[in-house]
Amino acid sequence: MTERSRAIAVAALVLALTGCGAGTSGLAPPTLEPTFPAEPPVAWARPGHLAVTTQGSSSCPTGPTAVAASGEQEVVLEVGHLHPDRDPCSADMAPTTTEVELPDGVSDGAEVTVRLRYSNGDEETVVLPPAGD
Repeated sequence: MTERSRAIAVAALVLALTGCGAGTSGLAPPTLEPTFPAEPPVAWARPGHLAVTTQGSSSCPTGPTAVAASGEQEVVLEVGHLHPDRDPCSADMAPTTTEVELPDGVSDGAEVTVRLRYSNGDEETVVLPPAGD
């Protein structure tokens, strides 16, 4: 096999393996967006404590920046940058879990409504069953 025919064979193999070129297998191109299971962002960590999981840059993570009771058995979590002074941030996607204590007056022995307010204006509500369930 000559050097030229070897190069052509390697190029044909690369095209066949990557699905580029005529006569591809019809497979969809890979997505560049990460996919994550649709798990609730809040769960019980242990009695009296919530585990809050966010997705974002691993070097500039987001998480709860303020926790307050907003009614009987209702908690509001303000979610923003945990280290706002960090710059630049890596362009990756990683989970960050932060544990927070329930505010006074909210019991883990009953259903708890958790409202997450993100710094971009989005809101999300999660209703947790009693911690013992």
